[in-house]
Amino acid sequence: MMEDIKVKDKFPKIMEPLLQIQKASTNRASQYIFDFGDFVKECMDVYLEEENIKYIKDQIDDTLNLLNNSDLPKESLYSFYQIKLIEILYNEILNNIDCIKSENKGHKINLDQFLRLESLKPIFY
Repeated sequence: MMEDIKVKDKFPKIMEPLLQIQKASTNRASQYIFDFGDFVKECMDVYLEEENIKYIKDQIDDTLNLLNNSDLPKESLYSFYQIKLIEILYNEILNNIDCIKSENKGHKINLDQFLRLESLKPIFY
């Protein structure tokens, strides 16, 4: 539990929108406006460490599960479901984490040299 708190605290600009989406998924009156561009920017600014990627992906999965059972209007759902793209990206990273050279681990995902890694090219191109 203490580990979760530490990891969660590392990513407030990712966790807060997910929390707001989770709240909105159960409240039709919610007026939360999700900024997907900012969310992507924050998700790409994460260090390439398995623990970080897995934690955020799990939080996205939980949010998607709530959205799957939500009765929000389609316009809201479509806006929120954009997080699925990050979930797919993070899945690909986790599936290929063993192929990433150790010197590239610990760098941010958006690092130019990381975006050129052969094993992850299908994700970014």
